Amino acid sequence: MTSFLMYGSYQTEFQAIRVYRNELVPTYYDLKFNYIPLEKSEDVNHFRAMERLEYFFNFVLSDVIICTKDNGWINETFTKGGASLVSNSIMVIPTSITDEVLAQVLTSKAQVLANDALDIYRLELNVDGDNQGIIFEVDGSAHDLLPNMKDWMGERTYHPQPWWARRDGSVCDLTPDPDGEIGEPPQSFDMSFIDRSYDDMEPKDPEEVVEQKKVPHRSRKLKVISTDEG
Repeated sequence: MTSFLMYGSYQTEFQAIRVYRNELVPTYYDLKFNYIPLEKSEDVNHFRAMERLEYFFNFVLSDVIICTKDNGWINETFTKGGASLVSNSIMVIPTSITDEVLAQVLTSKAQVLANDALDIYRLELNVDGDNQGIIFEVDGSAHDLLPNMKDWMGERTYHPQPWWARRDGSVCDLTPDPDGEIGEPPQSFDMSFIDRSYDDMEPKDPEEVVEQKKVPHRSRKLKVISTDEG
């Protein structure tokens, strides 16, 4: 019997705002990655994985603000008590704001969002559509190239894994109050509604009552960044 390997590719674009010290730099990204469907995974899991990836890259990363953890200006300007003052997602990345690090965290995030159905093995990131951006090829797991949670946030954390290694929509990690108990994180980016929406499509017993669930829409309108309290 002749066997062959099926593979596919996903391509999208998003606009981001990179922060260098106190300077905001609008940046456009073209992103593409290749993937191989896992042989033991059912087709419905492939659809779920792609839906999670679509939601993350088209909704969460829409007009995302990208900064490093040591940028005190961004914390003073756009956050209060650990909560964001703007509707834009704020992505906090390790080390420095470079194409290489950004490609690493996005590859790791894509891998963990799709790890039950798709093997993502190559990600290409081009800046401003000039086709001169970094091409990042993954050999193994991308999060092995990044800090672990202890090195990233210390001993006291809300999660055991950094955001780029979690299967949710988060793009940053927050530090719990050192004097209080570690409860639920102030911001939650649960994406389980996608899995539930596919569960509702599976055949059910006629006597079961099916509850229709509403899911967030992926499109976003233009957002205005403002820190005015009035």
